[in-house]
Amino acid sequence: VTAKSIVTNVFGDVTRVVETFVAQGCDVIAIRQTFPGTDTARLAVGLDYTPHRDAEGRIVVGPWEDVPGGRAYSFTAYGKNIDKTRVTIRHAREEGAFVTFISYTGLDGKPYSGTYADLAGRHESAWRKYYSASSVQLPDEKLMQLRMMAEYQLKCCVTRWHLPIGILVSHWSGKSFAFDELYGVQGLLSAGHFD
Repeated sequence: VTAKSIVTNVFGDVTRVVETFVAQGCDVIAIRQTFPGTDTARLAVGLDYTPHRDAEGRIVVGPWEDVPGGRAYSFTAYGKNIDKTRVTIRHAREEGAFVTFISYTGLDGKPYSGTYADLAGRHESAWRKYYSASSVQLPDEKLMQLRMMAEYQLKCCVTRWHLPIGILVSHWSGKSFAFDELYGVQGLLSAGHFD
């Protein structure tokens, strides 16, 4: 399991393959776009991105700034803690592909500056390590897929602050109640994930 999303789109005679993942171990979203069978010398690919602004004023977003290879902005989120974050979007061309890195750092942090292949290798290694913590072979392939998907969901919901029921809007947007973390912790412990 590599925990990547791969989507193929066909637009007339142009095919686009988009591979995306949120890197394990660092706050980076990686997007790789290729156009098989197309002369990419004429193409320019970018990312149309609008920073989130909430109506309640809990997130204050600064202006866009030009940075080497892309653009960046900073924001302050007011919640239990005051979180100051910088978002850097960097574009690159690597081995015939258009690559975009979206890095989330503290205001003084450095965005990811390596290659897609290096980040993908670290990401895949982290997932192999995660899944190697325990091993169960179920006789039914569908049950085995369900187990792997449940472990994946647990890992994706763990933040550096806590383990909410889920980080999606359909799962209370990462909010939790006093007893909620217990359910996720039981799932992680029963799957051999003690860290």
